[in-house]
Amino acid sequence: MRAILVLTLMSLTLISKTFAQTPAQPAAVKAAETPSTPQPAAAPTVAPVADPVTELPTADEEPVARREPIKKGFVVNPNFTVASRKLEDGQGQPQGKVRTFQLDSKLGYVFDFGLFTGVQLNYGFGSGSTGTAPDNDLTTYYAGPSIGYSWEYTGLFLSATYIATGSYDTTGVGKYEKATGYQIDIGYPVKVTENVQVGPQLSLKRIDLKDGKNALADTEIKELTPYFGLWLYF
Repeated sequence: MRAILVLTLMSLTLISKTFAQTPAQPAAVKAAETPSTPQPAAAPTVAPVADPVTELPTADEEPVARREPIKKGFVVNPNFTVASRKLEDGQGQPQGKVRTFQLDSKLGYVFDFGLFTGVQLNYGFGSGSTGTAPDNDLTTYYAGPSIGYSWEYTGLFLSATYIATGSYDTTGVGKYEKATGYQIDIGYPVKVTENVQVGPQLSLKRIDLKDGKNALADTEIKELTPYFGLWLYF
């Protein structure tokens, strides 16, 4: 019995020594963290600013086309035409025909905002016939103050004239010594040079002729006449 106890004690002693000599497992060492390199702050984003000088307009922003600016200054506007008209009596019956060459001129000033002020002179010569009578020489003139407007966006040159004086002389027939009425002109000048423009003009006249010599009765002239014109600026 004693021998069994001695062996048991010796076995326990040997086992305890064996466990005491076995090294303990080391705890896991946490890997050292390598400090990160600080990153510089991102620069703020700046939106590009449009350059009003170098950037071109898009197709939707194209500027509106305009005509040449109003030409200002003193202007002489001679208009020429060769016209003919029929003579009728009070009942509308034909009495003859008149053929004339007319020089219709405006002289005045055009301001920078388009207003025209001046005078208008009309001189005409030709011939007229009545019934079976031979042709008679014809001379006319009319004059009066004129006002108008040079329209930049359409290019039209508009004017209205009050005919304050004039005469109508037919050689061998008689003469009207008083002429009054009005004239309205619509012209379309086109630039040729800096100071010269050319173009058509359409004129509407209504003139009352009075104080007829050789028993001429008072009469009225109505004309719608095309002209070819010049606009000369100084």
